[in-house]
Order: sequence, then structure tokens, then C-alpha cells
Amino acid sequence: MKHLLKKLVFLLVLFVLLVAGYLLYDGYQLYQHAISQTSLNEKIESIRQDHSYVSLSDLPQTYRDAVIAIEDHRFYQHHGIDIISTLRAITVNIKSNSLEQGGSTITQQLAKNLYFTQEKKFSRKIAELFLSFDLEKNYSKDDILEIYVNTIFFGRGGTGITDASKTFFQKNENICAKGWPAGIIPKSGYFWRLSRGE
Repeated sequence: MKHLLKKLVFLLVLFVLLVAGYLLYDGYQLYQHAISQTSLNEKIESIRQDHSYVSLSDLPQTYRDAVIAIEDHRFYQHHGIDIISTLRAITVNIKSNSLEQGGSTITQQLAKNLYFTQEKKFSRKIAELFLSFDLEKNYSKDDILEIYVNTIFFGRGGTGITDASKTFFQKNENICAKGWPAGIIPKSGYFWRLSRGE
């Protein structure tokens, strides 16, 4: 019986390693495909040249602090991946038997915003990790935060601070400077419907 149990444990570990290896390979291939289409530098430069781009210096410190507090409170302490948030998300997802939480950092969310869809797939999460390492290696934390706030997806409300200002508040200006709450980011779809009276 002990011998059979050892074999089963060995086979289970081998299976887990094979699946993890496949996911790692698949994610790396997705990452390679993404950056072969448009390099990270080209992608970021095209975003920075958009007429609606808002520089970090034009955003009040309170807004920046609020985004970090809501989206990734250890942003300045990690190198693109927050192991604590990832482990918390894994635990919640296992308990709920679904992909309820993502545990993504601002850097990972930026990687997704730059190259991928909102579709929840393990291979995409792995590709995000590789892109996160690239972002952290080539850009400062302030650069990453600045690009992130310009690429946040607000549902049908558009992408970035300027589009969101127009959609939610019918203003052609950066209303973050006037105290626009960063708390709208995680629930932007809900607030978009609310602003329309739905």
C-alpha cells in the first residue's frame, strides 16, 4: 500500500510539473508573439504620443496615492509581481472554485492593457509575467504608473483618464486634478451604467 501511495504521489507531482511546464511554454510563446508584432518600446511611445496622454506630473499626488492604494498598495516594493497578492488570489480562487481574483499588480495590469484582452486564461497570465519583467527592467515605477493611468480600461467608457473624464463627466479636461476618485477604476463598468441612469 505504501509503495502504491508513493507511486501515486510521484505521478501527481509529475503531472503538475508537466502542466506547469506546458503553461509556462504556452505563456512564453504568447509573450514572444506579442512583442514580435510590436515591441514594448514602440507600443509605449505610441501611447505617449496620443493627444489625450496625461503625464504623471499633471496628476495630483493624492490621485496617484489613491490609485496605488486601490490597485497595488505594494507597487513601489515589488518588482512587477506581488507574491502575497498572488497567493491570496490563488487561495480565494481555490475556495470559490473559480477565477474570482487575479492578484495582478499595476505592472501586470499594464502588460495586459498593452497587449492582451480581458480574457482570463493561464497562458495570458504567464505572458503578462514575462512582460512585467520587461517593463520593470526598462521603465521606472513612475513611468509604469503614468502609462498605466493612461491605459486603464473603463468598459464602454473608453481607455485612460481623458476618455473617462469625457464619458463619465462629459468634460474635456483631466478631472483627476479636481479630485476624481481613483476608486472608480475597479468598478468602472458599474459607474458607467450609473452615469447613464441605468
